[in-house]
Amino acid sequence: MTNYIESLGKSQERELESRPGVLLRHFLKRNYVQMPEDHRGWENTIKAQRRELDLLRCQSPSLENDFAEVFEQTWQYSLRRVKRDYPETASPEPFPFDANPDLLLQEK
Repeated sequence: MTNYIESLGKSQERELESRPGVLLRHFLKRNYVQMPEDHRGWENTIKAQRRELDLLRCQSPSLENDFAEVFEQTWQYSLRRVKRDYPETASPEPFPFDANPDLLLQEK
């Protein structure tokens, strides 16, 4: 039982590292990449990632501090990925949104 609980905790930690990256990459694409035909798909992904992150936070409130710890690294990785995939697109260096998890997860 202990191994199961430990693996569940590690799985949630991996989600906490992966889901914000997907969310941030799609934020960047939606706000900076001029491909209107893709906006709806990016918006759907943003909504899905917000929902999943909110569920994860509700199920494991102790992960809240971990989110803040991985955020800057996740932002930098996401920014590099979008710059690589869309080199012609200008993208922001400092994080242009509020990094507060509650605000990031709000529907706008």
